[in-house]
Amino acid sequence: MTTYTWSASANGNANVAGNWTPNGVPTAGDTVQFVGNVPHECTWNIAEVSIMVIETGFTGSVKFATNCIIATGLSINEERRINPSAPVSITFNGTPAYHS
Repeated sequence: MTTYTWSASANGNANVAGNWTPNGVPTAGDTVQFVGNVPHECTWNIAEVSIMVIETGFTGSVKFATNCIIATGLSINEERRINPSAPVSITFNGTPAYHS
């Protein structure tokens, strides 16, 4: 289980290792976070992660491009940061602890 932070230097896909710190692609069991003044769009094209956190101050956006599972938690602390590109489903299959 790893915590990945979106650190892309331009708009990009979530499944590109170089867009995250540490370098790698998040998978089931991992946590992803979008923090700080990172103005770049993340096109979310990963099937499953454990937790997604969008922190206050994040200036980019997360554009959901595929159905996905966020197993145990979703926290959205900054408004207007989610941008679906098409009808998508986000499924929670654990005990969700999410708020918006």
